[in-house]
Amino acid sequence: MFGVATTGPATAHTSLAAATPAIGGEVDVVTEIVLEYEGPLAEDETHAIRLLAPDEDTVIAEGDAELRSDRIIALAVDAELPGNGQYLVDWAIVAGDGDDQASRYAFTYTGASEPFQAEEQVDASAESQSQWSDVPYGVFVLGSAVVGLLLVLAGRRAVRSYVDNQPSEPPESRTR
Repeated sequence: MFGVATTGPATAHTSLAAATPAIGGEVDVVTEIVLEYEGPLAEDETHAIRLLAPDEDTVIAEGDAELRSDRIIALAVDAELPGNGQYLVDWAIVAGDGDDQASRYAFTYTGASEPFQAEEQVDASAESQSQWSDVPYGVFVLGSAVVGLLLVLAGRRAVRSYVDNQPSEPPESRTR
């Protein structure tokens, strides 16, 4: 549902009128996200909210939003925010007229003792490269040379076998 999130304002038939935490605001506590729209929302559709950490990869909270009125949705934030910084709120709704809308806004969190630090993620390819970095370069060169030599010898043997199995004189049908 969040694949269509953009950084601009919504352009369909309703728009975000107010938000808690406030759009561009600064807060030191976040226990829920509350979004109020100018127009009504579809009551029989699913609306979603997602809270992202400053790295834009770490999901703090996400889910189907609670419809509190025809214009207000909310999502509880049960997790403690992992550090100070600019957090992003993605939202996706269905307006009362049936139009799908999605967007995002930012607010700044200041309630932690330290700035947000993204957890280090080990890149699998980097890890596999590091496993091979301990093998001396000479082993690769020597292995390549042995494989090359075996291919040359096998090729020569195949050519010799082919030549040995050919008749010494062409058949009479080929000499016309």
